[in-house]
Amino acid sequence: MKKAYYPKIKFLVDLNREKNCFLKRNRNLKKFLPFGLSFILKDEFIKNKDKILSAYLDEYYLEQKDYLADSVKNTENKWKKIEKEYFKKVDKLFKNWPWPKGNYRGYVSIGRSFPRYINDKSFAFPMRTWKTGRENNDLRVTAHEMLHFLEYDYLSKKFGLKPSECYSPDNTFWQFTENLNVLIENTKFWEKFSLGFKSKPKPYADCKKLYAKMKKIWDQDQDIDNLVKKIFKC
Repeated sequence: MKKAYYPKIKFLVDLNREKNCFLKRNRNLKKFLPFGLSFILKDEFIKNKDKILSAYLDEYYLEQKDYLADSVKNTENKWKKIEKEYFKKVDKLFKNWPWPKGNYRGYVSIGRSFPRYINDKSFAFPMRTWKTGRENNDLRVTAHEMLHFLEYDYLSKKFGLKPSECYSPDNTFWQFTENLNVLIENTKFWEKFSLGFKSKPKPYADCKKLYAKMKKIWDQDQDIDNLVKKIFKC
């Protein structure tokens, strides 16, 4: 029997990528900006926001070089300890659907939100913190984003659904995947990956209507295929 493929994530520091993510973002930039930088969106600074942000990132990455490298190593080591069990649980949830192959990469970020990019199998994760209850937020983000890579492949190939993102005219597919993550992350089955985080995951505000519908179906049997068929009528 052919051995199953499981992604090996490369955890990295990349200043140019971080710059690119911030400087090209127009939608919801405020919630992505590092703490203390929201002032660049004020009228008197907006014309120079890219210059200010770029300079800030240059300085931070230079001064905190060791801290960023330590964050990457810390996350890499912690992920190695749980990845085997993680993939085992995901296999059970998705009925052993094969992981899409690719160059999976996680980039440490100083931002406050952590985007993922389905096509190139990359995502951002937070820096190391010692704040009580958030010490493993990097792993929670990693576990969450990795689910998305499999979900997009599973839904599009098994059910023929057309992928979307939050900004798509019809973003039902995106809403479904975000809500599915919330449903999964609130199960006892997933407690291992809550990693001490006290608050329960909640749906985004613009996903709540669909979430309520999905939860009623999910609570019956926690079966993803049944959920897909009833929501998308396929």
